[in-house]
Amino acid sequence: GAYVGTLYACTLSGNSAQSGGGASGGPYGEPCVLNNCMVNSNSAQYGSGGASGCEMNNCIVTHNAGGASGSTLSNCVLSENSAYGASGGTLNNCTLSGNLGWGASGATLNNCIVYFNTGGNYDSSCVLNYSCTAPLPMNGTGNFTYDPLFVNSANGDFHLQSNSPCINSGSNAYAPPGPDLDGNPRLVGTFVDIGAYEYQLPAPNALIPGIIESYSGVSTGIVVG
Repeated sequence: GAYVGTLYACTLSGNSAQSGGGASGGPYGEPCVLNNCMVNSNSAQYGSGGASGCEMNNCIVTHNAGGASGSTLSNCVLSENSAYGASGGTLNNCTLSGNLGWGASGATLNNCIVYFNTGGNYDSSCVLNYSCTAPLPMNGTGNFTYDPLFVNSANGDFHLQSNSPCINSGSNAYAPPGPDLDGNPRLVGTFVDIGAYEYQLPAPNALIPGIIESYSGVSTGIVVG
C-alpha cells in the first residue's frame, strides 16, 4: 500500500505484500510515517499485514492479518486484527482490544489499554508501564487490571466512560505531544488518560493520578502526588 514516505489522512485497505501489506518501512530503517490514517484489511505472506517498520500517529489499525510490527505508535487503536495487534516496537497511549490473537507480543507499551484480546492481552516478553491490562504484568510499573469501561467496545467505540479507571491514570512522561485520536487536547487535568482517547470533561479527584496494584494483584489504593 505504502512504502517509506509520509502519508496524511489516508486509507490503506485491501493490500497484500510479503510483509507490511498496508504500509512498510525500508530495509535500512527508513520509516513509513502515517498520520491520521486508516489501515484496514491488509495481508502479508510473512510478518504484519497492516504495517511494518512504521511510525504511526493517530491511526486506526483494524481487520488486518497482523496489526503492526516493529513500529512506533502514538494515540492509535488496534482492533480485530488476526495474529496480534502489535508485535515488537513501542506504543504510547494506544488502545489494543478485540484482536483475535495476542493484543501485544514483544512490545513496550506505555499509557496503553490492552484488554479483551482473544489470544491473550500480552506475552511475557512485553514491558508495560502505566497501562490497563490483565493479568497484572511482571515487567513494568504503574499498571492495573480494572475493566477500562469503554463506551461500546462491541461496536468499536473505545472512548472512556466517565467512571473509567483509565482517566487521569497515565504518566505524563510517556504522553505523545499533540492531540488525541479525536483531535482533542491530549492532556485534560493534571495527568494524562490511558489509551488513545482523552476524556474531555474534568474527572473526579478520586481518579487522580491512577490506581496502582501490587504484583500480587491486591489493590494498594490511590497514589496522590
